[in-house]
Amino acid sequence: GSQHISNGLFGIQCLCSADKEVRNLLKVLESKIISCHDEMSSKQLGYALFGLRNMNSDRQEVLRLVAAMADKVSSSTDGWTLQNLSMAMFGMQGLNSDSEEVALLLNALSSKCSTIDFNSGDREFNFKMLSNLIFGMQRMSTNSLNVCTILKYMPQVLASNATAFKPADNKLFSPAMCANILFGLHGCSCTNQAVSHLVRFVSQSIKTILGSA
Repeated sequence: GSQHISNGLFGIQCLCSADKEVRNLLKVLESKIISCHDEMSSKQLGYALFGLRNMNSDRQEVLRLVAAMADKVSSSTDGWTLQNLSMAMFGMQGLNSDSEEVALLLNALSSKCSTIDFNSGDREFNFKMLSNLIFGMQRMSTNSLNVCTILKYMPQVLASNATAFKPADNKLFSPAMCANILFGLHGCSCTNQAVSHLVRFVSQSIKTILGSA
């Protein structure tokens, strides 16, 4: 069932798609995903996609599995959270947004963004989820409309959770979080308004951290 798929994909997170045995396993998992008619919850989908974090979209077996998961995300009627979206995107760090299959998955995920309540949850936790989400975009570009759609919601995370930064707040955006965001955005252009907003926020965060050191 859907939980078995989620557990199985989550369990392969330390395996690498460069290995032939792993690619053969992906073929088997793909067939199981396609044959499973149970709807997957957003939590199950987040954990499943997180498990792909060592998979590379240069491999056809990975792309076919990604396409199968795109169908699962599209058909999910469950409400999504920032954490679920963050886990899914973090798992996509080896996937290139130029590929058709990855574009399908990004399109499915971007359609869930409008249902997320960015005001809920702990502020520090939400910032961590945001940094992990953007870290997962490291092989993606703002040339992709789906990437831009997801990015446009990220300033909402900041607006919903950030107050004026004071030295005492510096742990909310740690150096590691700043680094993850900048690394994840290296394929994106600052002509994109959301990217520009994020870069300004990170810049201010770094100044605050250095000022309190």
